[in-house]
Amino acid sequence: MAKYGQHAPRPLLALFAAKRRLSLASLRELKITDAMLMRTAQHPEFGEVTLAQLLACWLTHDLAHIAQIARVLVRRQ
Repeated sequence: MAKYGQHAPRPLLALFAAKRRLSLASLRELKITDAMLMRTAQHPEFGEVTLAQLLACWLTHDLAHIAQIARVLVRRQ
């Protein structure tokens, strides 16, 4: 696991932004339809989940990281 605490926030924020842009571009390339969002799969812990639920969890995860970044930036000012 990478240790990010030793690095300045600005390059880490740029890295996060770049990786997020790539992820969102990849997601757009999938051209996910409403019907695809309703497809289900088995999650090892939660049982049956839809693609929409999985994407919502990923979004929440990203937003949590953005909130962490904001807290760090506020503390460093």
